[in-house]
Amino acid sequence: MVNVNNIDLRKISQDLRSFENQWVAITEDTRIVASGPTYGETVRQVKEGSDVVLLKVPSFDASLAPVEA
Repeated sequence: MVNVNNIDLRKISQDLRSFENQWVAITEDTRIVASGPTYGETVRQVKEGSDVVLLKVPSFDASLAPVEA
């Protein structure tokens, strides 16, 4: 199982720009090992037995921020 606390997205922040609106599979040592437009397609690309975290890279046209009610 991947310890997500070991994944440092700052290391791949520039690389993630090319995966906008796609799913990526990231290893514990912060390497992108698969990607695709859908979760299922990305999972199919991951080698069996590999421990990865799947992440949907958001659009860079928008920002995510909490809003007070």
